This record gives sequence, structure tokens and C-alpha cells, in this order.
Amino acid sequence: RHSYTYNPNFDTGTCPAMGGACCGRSSAVVALEPVLPDGTTANPQGRGSSPSSPKTPSNTIMIARLRRDGVVSDDLNLMLEVMQVTVKGGPSTPISALHAVVAERWGIPQGMQLLSSTDDLGQEDVQPDARVCRVQLLESEVRDANGIKRGDRSIGEYGFPTEPLHLHLTDYSSLRPTKATRPYCPIPDVTQRGVTLTQLQRVQRFLKEYTRKGDLLVFWCDSATGKMLHLKEINLYNLSEWVIRPSTYACRCSFSEILAAKPEEQVPSWFCSHWSGNPLNAFVQCLKEHCRVRSLPDNSAYWIGTLAQSHYELDAELVQDPTMTTPYRAMRNCDGLLMAIDEGGLTLFRTWCCFEGYLALTADSERVEPLLFDIAVSSKVPPQGPNAECSASVLTDGLADVEQQQEDSGSSGWRAKSKREAEFPLHIITRALTINFAATYSSKEVDKRRLLNLVAGRSGKALDAAPVHQHAGYERLNNKLRAMYALASWRLCIEANLPDWSQLTTQRLSSALHQDVDRTMLQLGFVHCGTAFNNEKLHEVGEGLPPALKELHLLAGGCTIDCHGVAAFLRQLPSSLESLSLGLAQARLNDDDLGVITELLPKHLVHLELSLAATNLSEMNSLTLPPDLTLFSLNISNNPGLSVSAMQSLGAAVPSGLQFLCIQMKKTVLGVQALAQFTKKLPEGLQALSLVLDGTGLSETTGFSLPPQLTDLELSLGSNRRFDDEALSRVAEALPKSLKRLILNCRLTSVGDVAMAKLAKALPPGLLLLSLSLGSARVTDVGLKSIASVLPSTVTSLSIDCHDGIVGRNKLCSQSSDNESVRTCRLEEDENFRQYGCKAECASQVQDWRQMMLRLAT
Repeated sequence: RHSYTYNPNFDTGTCPAMGGACCGRSSAVVALEPVLPDGTTANPQGRGSSPSSPKTPSNTIMIARLRRDGVVSDDLNLMLEVMQVTVKGGPSTPISALHAVVAERWGIPQGMQLLSSTDDLGQEDVQPDARVCRVQLLESEVRDANGIKRGDRSIGEYGFPTEPLHLHLTDYSSLRPTKATRPYCPIPDVTQRGVTLTQLQRVQRFLKEYTRKGDLLVFWCDSATGKMLHLKEINLYNLSEWVIRPSTYACRCSFSEILAAKPEEQVPSWFCSHWSGNPLNAFVQCLKEHCRVRSLPDNSAYWIGTLAQSHYELDAELVQDPTMTTPYRAMRNCDGLLMAIDEGGLTLFRTWCCFEGYLALTADSERVEPLLFDIAVSSKVPPQGPNAECSASVLTDGLADVEQQQEDSGSSGWRAKSKREAEFPLHIITRALTINFAATYSSKEVDKRRLLNLVAGRSGKALDAAPVHQHAGYERLNNKLRAMYALASWRLCIEANLPDWSQLTTQRLSSALHQDVDRTMLQLGFVHCGTAFNNEKLHEVGEGLPPALKELHLLAGGCTIDCHGVAAFLRQLPSSLESLSLGLAQARLNDDDLGVITELLPKHLVHLELSLAATNLSEMNSLTLPPDLTLFSLNISNNPGLSVSAMQSLGAAVPSGLQFLCIQMKKTVLGVQALAQFTKKLPEGLQALSLVLDGTGLSETTGFSLPPQLTDLELSLGSNRRFDDEALSRVAEALPKSLKRLILNCRLTSVGDVAMAKLAKALPPGLLLLSLSLGSARVTDVGLKSIASVLPSTVTSLSIDCHDGIVGRNKLCSQSSDNESVRTCRLEEDENFRQYGCKAECASQVQDWRQMMLRLAT
């Protein structure tokens, strides 16, 4: 086999472009000459032939690339720059020799080149987008199954015509980061090869560079159909053929490593399950919308199998046990799964997509809870307008972070979620309820066979056997996926008010949920659905409860339900239920209704959370609770009609074995002695107590007491202007010595330095966490100095919020800086504290204060 070299001396001139036309640009003519055994060349002159000199047709190769000035024209010839190469070896010329010429003359690294040929089959009169082409991608090396190079490929292996050979050059160098010094960024662990939205948008820009007018891609066509590729229709199958495999050919790496600059920037937080037939633009739009909804930065990485795995090692990764494959291991390191679905919903019937969804819903030995499961649907056809992008809608698993913040701040995050998800195409859910794992499709038959056998419980060599047509494992997977899609869209379907004859009814959703017999935890949110969610809809939810359910969270505040609907629902609860969270805020309930509801609660419940805010409660004398409760949370805020005896009734109903108790009574009038009467009835074995009494008008704490074994106490007394030093002092005197964590909110109260001194003396010696909120209170430097001087040495977490307060702030750090046990410290100060009359010299000490806080934090 000859090797070849080239001589850089050349003549310039014009040369025929593709199809024999003239591009009107100067091009180099390079002669490739065989190297003789003695090391000399066969042509001692070393000069290339002139374009006008006669040539042997089979020795002429035309290499065309897009012009660097970005000209876009209907006339392809005006967009091209052509190099004419004369080869002396004819068909035996190695492809690598052509790559070397291109690297020398055009400065493109050899590993970033693709040479291809396209034959239009004589269809010059046919519209470009209707032509059927034959394409060949020229690989330069012969490699075995292990990726080891076994030889070079020559031009003749791809057919060497008698006419001049026209080749097209694709340059992938712009895919690498701007300042990259290596051909790729090695990331040994394939599960850490995520891809960011910014990097995918770089790929989109690269594709845009190779388009002509009409958004047709220059040189490229679909190898299966022969049709030219359109920018808005190119999918990940096409991308694999024309970009991923060629750009990674030389390095034998993954496409993620081509795009990456630093390995630590590629660690994925979300696993993306997708079908490669979805158009790339639509797929990227799904990720873009998901980033926006989840408030993820553009550099958040997604694990995408097509981009993370080396396409030259896929056969090696097809082990007999799919639980050992890369996708399975990558998913277990992520926070959530995003199911990116195409407009037609074909993704729902892909074998790997169904299996990945099943894994996300199944907790394994290393995960306490299943992954979050979000659903994104893209629109293949963009909206009207030449510059419009593809659209996408996202259904989130629960509230997004922004919506949760709205919910926590008092506005409705659930309303925001409903508005955001209103445009989600419901036909996708209709199709999802027909998922049949045995009838799914896979690009590789071996994948489907092994996944079917795995779900059927086979292992080892049996994974390669012919799968059975029906199996209980298939049905279990089908039921899990159908139930998940039903839950994700239930609220959306209720608010859409679909007619009874619709294919997607809430009865059908209820049936899909009930068939998920393995489900043990369920969360449904219908907050602020108004008249759309009534007693009938609540009954349908009850009918759909899975038989093995152990934990149920149902949020139905702000809906049109009453005692009859709630009672009927409670009768439908499965006997396996152990934990119940029921949100009935603004429901039409009174004291008698409360008795009916609590009497129907399962007697074997151990965890119970009830939200009865803004109802019509007053006496609560009919309240009864299950005897085995260990955790009880009750929200009776915004019930202005509550009487003093209501707290007595509540205390009397608390079971003796209760360990965790949380009572919220915001904006509810709390009468004199009511708090003391309640705390006296608390069980002695109580370990954690949370009392949220903001805006109750509390001013008197005489007789306040706490259980002797209490370890955690959260007491929120904000917005009680009459709550003063004397009231807080009595609370401090009641603190038990067993207390480990204390969270105290005295914002907008009349608490001052006297109470701080009392609290300092009463701090338990074994305290681990102390959190004080003193904003707009009357605490000064003196009060904080009292706390700092006796801060227990055991404290490892300290948080003091003095925002809008009147303290000078520097006193605490000077007193507590010797407490080396403090590991976390967060103090918030008001930069404008001098307006409250503090000493002017405190302003010069703010910088010292911050430095001391940094030392405390470390």
C-alpha cells in the first residue's frame, strides 16, 4: 500500500464547482504523489497541475465547502468554495490523505472533518426539497469491534467514477468550546456526561450555518429516504448520522465530550427520556421550557443517551441485564426525569422510553423516594411567522419552585400552575392511557427483547430468549405509567370541563389510577379549582384510590365540597392507609361536620394532617382523633369564631402517645388563658411542638407550660403588638432542660431586652440550634449581648434576624466569637439602622461585624 504526501507549491485559478459550474473563486490545486521506498517522491518537481492543464478524469477530486462569509443564496454555487485535488494514486488514495490536504490548506483539524458525496441522480429539474439523493459518508479508517484501528480506507472503497469525484466537506470545529485546546474533553464516567441547554443551542447554530434559502441543509440528506434535510425537521437520528458519529469518529468519544469544556460542568441533574425521531428544534424547546418552568440555569445539564454514550461502544453496553446499562445507572444519580414527547405522542410507545419511565417510578434500594417526573410536549410545526420558534408545554410533578414560593407567601401557586399548564395538549394523555409495553417499538430488536424479558422476571441467558406475549410484569409497568399520566393531568382535565362523551374523562383517570396496585403514596392537588371540583369529583378520586395505598395527600382547599362529600370520601379510604393529609380550607364545614369527619377517620392512622382554615368552626367540642396517632398537624387559621373552649377541646382530643404536634392559628382570636389551658393537656411524651400564633392578639401567657421531654420547639408569635417582655419571660421559664432546638419568632411584637435576658438564662445547656426572629421588635444591643454572653457551647447552628430592628449588631459577635462549636451562622442586618437612633460609630464597625460573621460561619 502506498503512502502519500503533498507539495504546498501550487497554482491558483478558477475551477468547476459542483455539477461543473464555476464558483468564481480562487482554489488550490494540490497533487498527491506516492512516496517511493527510498523516501523520495515520484514527482521531483513537486508542483501541482494547473486547472487548465489536461488531467485524467479519475485522478481529479473536487472538495467543496461553504464559504466562510456566510452567503445564503438560492444558487448553491455562490455559497461554495472549492478545492481541486489531483491524485496520482487514483482509487488507492487513502481518505486520510485528503483530510491532510484539507487540514493544511483550510486549517481544519483532521478529526473535525467529514467528506461525503451526494448524487442527485439526474434530477436537476426537480425542486430541491423533493429530490431523492444517494449519499456516502467517507470514513478514513477500518476499525474492529473493539475500536482498534486495523487499516486505512481508500477512495476506491466508495466507488471511484470516471468523471471528477465531487466531495463535500463538513467542518465540525465550531462545535468545540471557543478556547478549547484539546480535540475533546475526556469524561470517563458516562453517567456524568450531561449536556446543557447552552450547548444544544450551539449545535442549533452550527446547523443553521449549513442551510440555504428555504432552510434546506447543504450537502445533507436522509440516508433512509434520500430526501434533503430541512432545518426544522432534522431529528436526532439525522444528527447522529451527520454530526455525532462523524465528529466523534477520530476520538471515539461521546458527543457530550465534544461539546464540553470542563467535566465538572457536565454533571447532570435531570435525566431526559426521549425519542430520537422528534425534531431537534422541538426537542430543544422542551428543554428550554423545562428550564424556565423549573427555574434552572441554562448551564443545568441533562443526561441524554444519544449524546452521552459513545456511538462506537453501544454494542458493548448492551449487557444481558438492562439494570446494569448506562441509562439505568445515570438515572439513579439524577433528581428527576423529564419525558420529552413529540407532538404526535410516538415517544409514549418507544420501548426504552416506557422502561425509563417505569424505573423513575420505582424506588430501588439506593433511593428513598422515586424521581420527580415531569412531562414536556413539543410542537413539531412552529406557530405562524417566519421567525417563530417551536412551542412546548410542561406538566410538573407538583409545584415548581416559583409556584411553591407563591404558595408559601400567601398567594396561590396552584392557580399559577393551572394557568401555566392550560395549553398542554390533552390528546397526549389520551394516548398515554393506552400504553402497551409488549407492543412498543425499538430501533434495535435486541433492546426490546431483553427489556421485555427483564420486566417479565427473567435473568441471565434467559434475557436473550424469545419474550412471552403477555405477562403480569407488563401489566404492572403499563398500570404504573398510565396512573402517572392520569395523576399529572387530573387537575388539568377537571378545569378543562370536558364533556361526558370525551375520550378523556375523570372516570377514566380514576380507573387508570385504581389499577396501579403497587402504589403506596399518592399526592393530588385541586386547590382553588372552585366549582370545577365538587362532591362528585371527590367521589371519583375516592373510587380511584389504589388498594395498597399507605400515604395520601389530598389538597382541596377553595373547592365546592361539604361534609357529605368529605364523609363519602373517607369511607372509600383503603384499609392499608397509615398517613393522611387532607386540605379542606374554605370548605363549608361547622362543628357538627367536624365531628362527623373525624369520627370516620381510620382508627389505625399514625400520621394525620388536617387543614380547616377559613371554615366555620367555633367550639370544636366534637373533635375526635385516632388513638394511635404519633404525628398530628392542624391548621385552623382564619376562624374568627373560635371560642376559648375550642383550645380546651383540642387539648383534650390529643392522644396520649402523640410525639409530634403542629397547630396553626394565624389570625384567630386567642382568648385569655386559652393557651395555658391547651398546653396543660399536652402529653408528657411529646417530643416536638410547633405553635403558629401570628396575629392572634396574644398578650397573656400566665400558666404556660411545656412537656418535660420536649426536644424541638417552634413558637411563632409575630404580629402580636401586645405581646411584651413579661409574656415572653413566662415562656422562657417553661423551657424544659431537654430542649435541643428552639425556633422563636417575635417579629412585630413589643419584646425587648428584659425578655432577652430572661431567655438567655433559661436556654437549656444542651441546645444545638437557636433561631431568633426579632425584626421590628424592641430588642437592642443590650438584649443581644445577654444572649451572646451565655450562649451554650453546644450550639452548632445560630440564626438571628434583626431586619428592621434597632440593634447595633456589633455586640453579639464580640461576645460569641469564642464559641468554636458554632458551625452555621446567619445574621441579617439592616444597612439603614442609623435611622432608628443607634450610635453613629456603629456604622464604621459594620465591616468588622461581617468579617466576624464569616469567621463564625467557618
